[in-house]
Amino acid sequence: MRPIIPSAAVAAVVAAPRRAFAAPAAAATALRPRAFTVSAPAAAGGHGHAAPSFDPKLPVASVQVDWIAQSESQFEGSDPHGNRVLMSGSDEPGTGPMKLLLMGLGACAAIDVVSILRKQRQPFQSVRVNVDGQRPAAGDTAHPARPYSAIHATFLVAGEGLDQAKVDRAVGLSIEKYCGVHATLLEGVPSMTWTAELVPPEKK
Repeated sequence: MRPIIPSAAVAAVVAAPRRAFAAPAAAATALRPRAFTVSAPAAAGGHGHAAPSFDPKLPVASVQVDWIAQSESQFEGSDPHGNRVLMSGSDEPGTGPMKLLLMGLGACAAIDVVSILRKQRQPFQSVRVNVDGQRPAAGDTAHPARPYSAIHATFLVAGEGLDQAKVDRAVGLSIEKYCGVHATLLEGVPSMTWTAELVPPEKK
């Protein structure tokens, strides 16, 4: 097994002053400050510069990402429940966004694996997921965004008297049926849009 190494980023997040997440609202746009300049997007739907195309009958999940002022490339992500994560696009403390994507996949799958193993009454003691991703090399002009081209997850389930077939079934069900992150990566997002707003600076 790979050693679990305490991250300085975790300590930095715990020590960092808590920021207030905008109050949850029915519409995702209510989370953001009121803009005084908004670039004109295209019609809703599709990809790119366009208005969001959310189904009004379904809930919308919202998170917030703030640049940490005076840092080179550090950001703090937060959700409406006050959970926070430190991210970095440089050598500063924080996890890179692409690695967070792998972590999200591993955690999403592991949640279901643990739940299924419990229902199977498997005598497991621990579950670890090692997720590896491969991307084009830095500087690849053909793929400037360098998306993952291959991802592999290895599930390490520890315990005495485990049934390999049941563990395989738990992992298979998680990956192939229940894990939303895996489904999103595999199927893609039909509508991924963006807008830009200019907002007044915060008063100190």
